[in-house]
Amino acid sequence: MLAYRRDTSYTPKDGPLPEMYEPVESPCENELHPKVRHNPLLKYPRVASHQPIGKVEQFPYVLMTSTVPEHWCGGSTTRNIPWLNELAPEPMVELPVALAQKLGVQSGDRVRVSSARGEVEVKAVVTPRMKSLQVAGREVTIVWMPYNWGYQGLSTGPSVNHLTIDAVDPGAGTQETKACLVDVVKVADRIATSRAPRGRKS
Repeated sequence: MLAYRRDTSYTPKDGPLPEMYEPVESPCENELHPKVRHNPLLKYPRVASHQPIGKVEQFPYVLMTSTVPEHWCGGSTTRNIPWLNELAPEPMVELPVALAQKLGVQSGDRVRVSSARGEVEVKAVVTPRMKSLQVAGREVTIVWMPYNWGYQGLSTGPSVNHLTIDAVDPGAGTQETKACLVDVVKVADRIATSRAPRGRKS
């Protein structure tokens, strides 16, 4: 019996050689091709009224997302395990020290992270692990959030996917959920800003 070898070769849609393009939402120009910022084969937005694109003037920071070791994927299973929730009880945003000082934020403060698509409110973690980058002579500040939370389970919290963009790489078919533009602001202390009920003297 003859054995046939299966052809597993693949030519990317944008050509035989891989090339780096900036994400749809990026604070930087494409250094390789200044006139071509992102992949020319990318069709985005597909529905302009439902897929807004953020601009760096309104959303000056780059959001990066990934997982925490205590939870798996969206956390639908692991967030129902009490001892894992003790280790990682809620979503957060990690901020570089310099950005936290600029915003007047300390670890444990609540902040609002917003993009062109939505906003979430979480606690801040100020850490030297996050560093700003120098890209083409420009400082690019990166913040990080986990994607392990949602509205169900023993531990619930806002999903970072309210912020991320669903532009899809035409070659790999992968969404750009790990790179989008956001803004971060400190949430005022609710107790300090609350008003006394009418008829009562403060």
